[in-house]
Amino acid sequence: MRRHQTRLFAFLQQMSALEPNEIEDLVQETFVKAYVSLDTFDYKIYHSDKAFGTWLFTIGRRILLNSLRKSKRDRLVFFSASETEEKRKETIPDKALIPEQSAERLDSRQNLWSKIRMVLTEPQWTALWLQYVENCSMEEIAAAIGKKPQSVKALIHRAKCTLQKHPEFFES
Repeated sequence: MRRHQTRLFAFLQQMSALEPNEIEDLVQETFVKAYVSLDTFDYKIYHSDKAFGTWLFTIGRRILLNSLRKSKRDRLVFFSASETEEKRKETIPDKALIPEQSAERLDSRQNLWSKIRMVLTEPQWTALWLQYVENCSMEEIAAAIGKKPQSVKALIHRAKCTLQKHPEFFES
């Protein structure tokens, strides 16, 4: 649990504009659901050393989307640039204990993923996050988002093509 909770928290935080305490609840709900469903964990689908983490990300993502759907508070920022940068910064936990240089690097990475989220669809963003932040294989990403590996490759390719139209994201 400790091994995955920080990464799962960051993933869910990047996917939504929820408050940190709401995300913590979703992380906890994910672990409870995973524990209850542990006997259904399919090692054939998730066949690598990161299998359990990928499975948790799948559960967490589905719980988040179901939660947002049920509450009818569509606060996802994937399709809207209307949310201000200040509002997004409010959802980031206090990083006062992080050294200044690390905090700057973390902030620039946070801003990059926020910008990327503005122009990509949710599946594209999720696939890129799992590939580049979590270093998941195509098969693991496919299992996490419910698509075939070939579809994930196409999804990532389309996401990269979209991002190429926004070179300002990657300028210093």
